[in-house]
Amino acid sequence: MIAVLKRKIKNEYILLFLLFLFVLSFRLYFAFQTGHFNTDDSYFHLRHIESIVHEKSILVYDDLSYGGRLVLYPPLFHILMALLTFGSMFMLKLIPEILISCTVFVVYIIAKNMSGNSYAALFSALLSSFYPILFFETLNNISVYSLVIPVLFLMLYSLLNLENKFYLWFFIISSFMLPLLHSSALVFVVVIFIYFLLLTGGALTATKLKKEAVVFSILLMILLQFIIYKKAFLDYGMSVLWQNIPSNILSDSFRKLVPIDLLIGIGLLPLIFGSFGVYLSVFREKRKIDFMFVAFSISILLLIVFRFLTISLGLMFLGLALSIFSSVSLSKVYSYLANLKFKHIRNLFTILLLIAFAFSSFMPSLSAAKDSNEIANSKFKEVSWISINTKDVDTVVLGNLGEGNLIAAIGNRRNVVDSDFVLAPNPVGRAKDVEVVYTTVSEAIATSLLRKYDVKLIYLSDDTKDTYKIDSLKYAKRSKCFDSLRGGRYYVFKC
Repeated sequence: MIAVLKRKIKNEYILLFLLFLFVLSFRLYFAFQTGHFNTDDSYFHLRHIESIVHEKSILVYDDLSYGGRLVLYPPLFHILMALLTFGSMFMLKLIPEILISCTVFVVYIIAKNMSGNSYAALFSALLSSFYPILFFETLNNISVYSLVIPVLFLMLYSLLNLENKFYLWFFIISSFMLPLLHSSALVFVVVIFIYFLLLTGGALTATKLKKEAVVFSILLMILLQFIIYKKAFLDYGMSVLWQNIPSNILSDSFRKLVPIDLLIGIGLLPLIFGSFGVYLSVFREKRKIDFMFVAFSISILLLIVFRFLTISLGLMFLGLALSIFSSVSLSKVYSYLANLKFKHIRNLFTILLLIAFAFSSFMPSLSAAKDSNEIANSKFKEVSWISINTKDVDTVVLGNLGEGNLIAAIGNRRNVVDSDFVLAPNPVGRAKDVEVVYTTVSEAIATSLLRKYDVKLIYLSDDTKDTYKIDSLKYAKRSKCFDSLRGGRYYVFKC
């Protein structure tokens, strides 16, 4: 009996490790299809990491962003990446993929504790690794969420197991780490508040140790966030929660959540099994671990609804939570099937489940992986051209909002606007001016704005054309002030 149990446990860990290797291999295959990264935000992080590696200092003033401005961002992620990668492009691709792939271990631990079924927990880990929004946001990117996501989830689990010294120390260390990684650490504060409300409603109580740990953690997180964002709080007040984002960008990133977002971003299986798992956890199981992750799910939904979280970040968090709750549903299903007379029905159900997973989760993730690489290839070459063909480093290049960091990092030229809005000089006005330059038919208006920001080169990418519904700069066609290069991809401003 003991030998059979040991063999079963060994098989579970072998399957879990094989799943980790499969997820990591899948991600690395697409990450190394190109020599660069998929998103503009990756190059924001790259410049910070390179500053630590080469200049031995945190980047606090950026000469290229907005033509020169103060930078405010929690430094720990950049420091860790600099220490782990030494600025190597190979390591900068490898380390984030390893970190986010380790989420399978975290999800498995939580799901097994929640469901008591190791195979249901394995399937939850599989679901958590393949849902479209996670791939779109983190694949082949230097993404802080590659570290924030596993740390946050393991921290929540650690709070439930503080009697274990490993989890106690992890919780303490995470309380310092999380606010130094990203502002989404404040999600933890909201989760804990709702968790204690649910405990009260469920007639459960927290131990003295957990109460003290929570108070310590919350006070520490708020203090560290205030220290980091002190200047931003003084300049913007509570609106710093929206990061000084221009209103048109705010309405897109923090828009209202609709059901189709859940289906496209998370996938069908986590939605179905995860939602049923939440129901079972709240109304039948009523354990502390269930309440913790129900509180997490409620918190994320509330933060999305009240527009404190972007849709993309909210769906990433929610997708993982629903994947974990899927183990509760699957455990009940397998228990029910085990009582039926048909011996092979469990195996048949598993096969059908894997087929459904392939079509509803794996294939959309594969499509997202392929599409993201296609976007990166063309844009990287175009921005690299700017670096080669403009001699002056102080040249100001105008691109759309989602290209600013790329222009600064790869083009090594000053931009007019980028996606780092905190403490940026008038990002709202600049974003509107950029739109006017691309869409106006008036040469006088365009040249006035270009002189305002000392722009020497306009970059007209396919993304810009799609964003502003244009094919070219109409005012530049017969103007002596503009030279069109490479079929209208670039316009040199000479006046």
